[in-house]
Amino acid sequence: MKERITAFFSYSWDNPQHEQWVVDLANRLRADGGIDAQIDKFVLYEKTVNLNQMMIEAMRDYDYVVVVLTENYANKADAFTGGVGFESELLLPTLRRNKDKIILIMRHSGNYEAVFPFHMQDYYAIDFSNEDQFENKLQELIRRIYRASPYQKAPLGEIPQFDSAVITPAVPTKSVKSLFEDIQMPILKKFTDLDKEEHLKRSYKEMKELFIQLFEHVQSVNPNFKFTLDEDSSQKCMFKFYVDGQLKTGLKMWVGGFTHSSQSINFHYGVHSFNDNSMNEMIYSEVKNDTLSLRMTMNFYDRDESTTPETIVRTIWKNHILTALKI
Repeated sequence: MKERITAFFSYSWDNPQHEQWVVDLANRLRADGGIDAQIDKFVLYEKTVNLNQMMIEAMRDYDYVVVVLTENYANKADAFTGGVGFESELLLPTLRRNKDKIILIMRHSGNYEAVFPFHMQDYYAIDFSNEDQFENKLQELIRRIYRASPYQKAPLGEIPQFDSAVITPAVPTKSVKSLFEDIQMPILKKFTDLDKEEHLKRSYKEMKELFIQLFEHVQSVNPNFKFTLDEDSSQKCMFKFYVDGQLKTGLKMWVGGFTHSSQSINFHYGVHSFNDNSMNEMIYSEVKNDTLSLRMTMNFYDRDESTTPETIVRTIWKNHILTALKI
């Protein structure tokens, strides 16, 4: 006769209903799985039992130890109290040396993490919490004990043969140097209104990101400085600046214009700006030296007519925001 696989149950006596559930599960393993499943209650009424000795022999001699995890089991195991605490001490060396001998199953009340003792965290447990799934989980447990996976690996096939690519050496070509490469050439591209609008949108986005970098740097140096950013759309935003929690000033920035053909990036300094018709600065995109550049129209501090997003950010910080923060 083929020798039967043995399994011993480690569980906590949470309540009579839970104890009976474990008894029923052990009997199903015996009846449906042909597994010699044992539980302390099977022998308590047959003879005088030294529970500690029974636990030690079970941990040592049985093929598997089925640990029934519950919230109460986890609490006792972590505190090393009662029979569960003693069994946990016995399980620790097995977890290190032969963890495949230990099979975890669990019954939780909604939070599965609460049933795992500290030393069993991150191990997989078969979930018996849903009674509607009991039969499926029972079959999973039986298969785990017999190590009979329902999924079969296909045998390895032959290693494929790959055709080597034929590499044709490139034939170097001679570059013909023009006699007139050193002469000044005009750029004949004509910039359209659409080109200028796209240039403004790109510049707006770049300036917004530069402002954020600038204000984050100021905040890292001055912890009592804070700023907020509210964005109404992809082309309008409002910064507000605080020192020691007190609102000092603001900066409104948006893309717009009085007509479609006169689009600009507009700025309003301060916190009281209720419409887009009030601005302190208008920046246009224009052609200069055969390329698109930005021009500040209301900057009376610096007279550089052609500028970049970075220089605009630096100018507004120096001439407007910094001054307001010092007041």
